[in-house]
Amino acid sequence: HDGKGHDNLVPKYNGINNALKMIYKNEGLRGLYKGFYISLLCQATSMSVFFWQYASLHSATRLGRAVSSGP
Repeated sequence: HDGKGHDNLVPKYNGINNALKMIYKNEGLRGLYKGFYISLLCQATSMSVFFWQYASLHSATRLGRAVSSGP
């Protein structure tokens, strides 16, 4: 026990359906999409970097094979 009152924490929601209903009730449809666009931006950036790295590595390994298989 750390004396900070963490022993009496009660979950805000009791399941996904309850969470969706409560968020919709309290914040409306907009509340369900809170944070969506920043998450989308982060995922798009992450995937862009991943595909760029993949393409660079793929092209470097193909170039390496072409050079090593020469006469």
